[in-house]
Amino acid sequence: MSVKTLQSHIDLLRSDLEAAVGDLQNQIDDLVASQAAQDLIIAAIQTAADLLQDRVAENEGDIDALQAADDFLAQLIQALDDRLTLLEARVTDNEGDIAAILLADQVTQNLINAIQAQIANLNLRIIANDGDISTLQSLVGSLLTQLNSLQTQLAAKQNRVLGVCGPGSSIRQINSNGSVICEPDSVSAGVGSLSTLRVTETQEIPSVGLTAGSLSLSATCPSTHRVTGGGYQISGFGTGVLPISGDPRFVKVLRTRSSGNDWNVRVSNDNIVVDIIITKSFQTRLDVYAQCGRVQ
Repeated sequence: MSVKTLQSHIDLLRSDLEAAVGDLQNQIDDLVASQAAQDLIIAAIQTAADLLQDRVAENEGDIDALQAADDFLAQLIQALDDRLTLLEARVTDNEGDIAAILLADQVTQNLINAIQAQIANLNLRIIANDGDISTLQSLVGSLLTQLNSLQTQLAAKQNRVLGVCGPGSSIRQINSNGSVICEPDSVSAGVGSLSTLRVTETQEIPSVGLTAGSLSLSATCPSTHRVTGGGYQISGFGTGVLPISGDPRFVKVLRTRSSGNDWNVRVSNDNIVVDIIITKSFQTRLDVYAQCGRVQ
């Protein structure tokens, strides 16, 4: 091989070496640039980590406060749960009392409703009977006048008789000056003595709530006597937890008379009778009596 050829190979190798060195330098430059970028990224990450660490340090107090609040709320929830359990037990223990209170409230409300209905009924009766009341008042005035006149006449008649007869004698004659002439009771009237007795029957006057009830009641003389008269008495009474007497003025007398050997009275009742489990009020009672007589 000649020197010229050898020199040519050396130049070729030098050229290849320079090219390889250039490539290596380029790769080194790229690596350096990449390392610089990575350093920037690492610095940014480190800065972010530092910021996060600062924020965590700043919020540690808030986190502790939130944890304490959570603990307090848990205790409060437990206390409320215990109180709810206690209240449920107390409600269970008082269910009977609550039922009794509700029943009493219902009874009171029904009583109020009944009284309101009675008041409405009274108002209607007052409106309907205004004319009758005026007529009755006028009639009462007339009757009082007649009564006063009769009392005056009776007093005058009694004043004309000034004398009396002793036991075993009777008045035979009344003189004009009021003195009397007596005579012995020597003549029999031809009859025996009169024996009397009274028979009485009593019964509650029924009512059917807001409408009128009625009753026909008789007092009967024994077969040994005859009925000679009779009468009646109406009274109010009440029973139960809220006893309120009925008003006899709301009872109308439809009939009072003798029937055979009885004295019969028939009435109608406008009183409201409240009968709700524990209450029975506004009750009225009718007493009928027969006057019986027998000649012995």
